Amino acid sequence: MSLILYILLLLIGLGAGWLLRGNRVQTELQDLDARWRRRLSEVEGDRDRFAAELNQATEGRARLESSGLGAAPAEAEAETGGVAQLQADLAQARQHAQGLEQELSKARQAHADCRAASARLQARLDALEPAGPASIGGAPAEPTGSSTAEAAAPAPSGEPGGALGLTGSSTDFASRSSAPGALAEAPAAAVYEPTAAPAAAAPLAGEKPAALASAEGTPDDLKLISGIGPKIERTLHDLGIFHFWQIAQFTRDNVAWVDQYLSFRGRIDREGWIEQAKILAAGGTIEPGRHYGTQ
Repeated sequence: MSLILYILLLLIGLGAGWLLRGNRVQTELQDLDARWRRRLSEVEGDRDRFAAELNQATEGRARLESSGLGAAPAEAEAETGGVAQLQADLAQARQHAQGLEQELSKARQAHADCRAASARLQARLDALEPAGPASIGGAPAEPTGSSTAEAAAPAPSGEPGGALGLTGSSTDFASRSSAPGALAEAPAAAVYEPTAAPAAAAPLAGEKPAALASAEGTPDDLKLISGIGPKIERTLHDLGIFHFWQIAQFTRDNVAWVDQYLSFRGRIDREGWIEQAKILAAGGTIEPGRHYGTQ
C-alpha cells in the first residue's frame, strides 16, 4: 500500500512539475513571439523603406534618361551604384525576415508540443486522483491472527527491529535472543570502559613571564587593551600579570609562552598587546572603540 501511495505521489509530483514547466515554457514562448514580432516589424519597415528608396532612385534614373542628362557618366554611375546597393539591402532584409518567420514557426510548434504533453499528464492525474486505498488492488484482505499479533506488538526500544525498521516476527527474534551468548555480547559492547589517563601535556614553548605574587597597589584595567576581556584578564591575574608595564616588557619568548598557554595562535602580535600596553603604561590612551566594552 505504501508503494502505491509513493507511486501516486510521484506521479502527482511529476504532473505538477510538467504543469509548472509548461507554464514557464508558455511564458518564454510568448516573450519570444513578441520579440520576434517586433523584430519582424522592424525588418518589414526596413524593407518598405528600401523599396521606397529603390523606387525613388528608379524614378530619378528614369527622369535623368528622359531629360537627356544620361550623357553624364559620373552621375549615371553613381545613381546605378545607389540602386544596386538598395537592391542588395532589400534582398538581405527579405532573407532576414524569412529566417525570423522560420524561428517563429519552430517556437510555436514547441509551444504546441508542450501544451499537448501537459494535457496528457493532467489526464493521467485526473485518472489517478479518485483511486483510494480500497479501490486500488480490490478489497483489503483480512489479516491473519499471527500477522495481527505481530503488527500490534510494539518492538522493544532496544531491539534492532524497533530502532532500524528491520522485518521479522517476534518469535524469530525471541529464538535468536534466547540462544547461548546472544544477549551476553550486546551488554559487553555497551559497557563504558574508562580510557587511560591522558599523557602529560608537553612543555610550553618559550619562557613564562615574570609573575607578581599580588598587584602593586591597584591592578591596572587590562581590558583597556584591545583583545583582552574579563575572562582573559582573570587568566592573566592567575599568571601573576596585573599591570600594563608587565605586558609591555614581554619578550618574544614570553609572547610565545602566553600565546601557547592561551591557545591564541599569534593573537597577541595580531592585536598588538605590547604596543598598546606601552602606550597605557606611559599614561596614554587607546583610541575609543578598540578596548573591551566599547565595541
